[in-house]
Amino acid sequence: MNAGLVPAGRVVADIGCDHAKLSVYLIEKGIATKVIAMDIGKGPLERAKENIRAAGLGDRIDIRLSDGADKLTVDENGKAEADVAVIAGMGGMLALDIVRRDIDKFRSMECFIIQAQSNTDILRKSMYELGFRIIDEDMEYEDGKFYTSMKLTDVSHCSAAAELSPAEAWYGPVMIRKRGEIFERYLIHEKAVCDRIMDSIKDKDDPDYDRVKNRSGIIAGLMSEV
Repeated sequence: MNAGLVPAGRVVADIGCDHAKLSVYLIEKGIATKVIAMDIGKGPLERAKENIRAAGLGDRIDIRLSDGADKLTVDENGKAEADVAVIAGMGGMLALDIVRRDIDKFRSMECFIIQAQSNTDILRKSMYELGFRIIDEDMEYEDGKFYTSMKLTDVSHCSAAAELSPAEAWYGPVMIRKRGEIFERYLIHEKAVCDRIMDSIKDKDDPDYDRVKNRSGIIAGLMSEV
């Protein structure tokens, strides 16, 4: 899914690369010309080295111990050495922190992809507030879980302001437009979760009840648009 959002023929920074399976895939499939595989953990990087060595791609994948994009270099014009970055397999707040800490590097990239496992609504809203826009999204279902990836680019140089609706923040502006079978299944799943939570809240004056009821209403509205 993440690889499908990466434009071909680019240098890619795989931030939080873990075992570098994505890094290897991007090279083997001819999507990336070079990958910089980065992770904060020494253990994952050792396993990444083994996988890269086994694939015979040591000359195409650069491995770096890095906290987020910290070890990603920039040239004299402030342009990051990677054209594209992928931040996957972590919580939304951590992904947001990674972008914020090195925001100029991400602004200089053609685009970057985030696949967050939590707080996607906060992440989307925060990205828009920082001057980034979602230009594509994709969703997959694997091992009983739904995963969403968003592709972003910097538009902070433009004067036109944009704001996400509550529905777009929760479920993604592009996903809502594209819809698709997995997205429809996701809405059904989300509606069921909200309904179970509302049934479990005994005090209907509880603020959490109104919050979940509002989200359930947003989902119902999206489902009716089919």
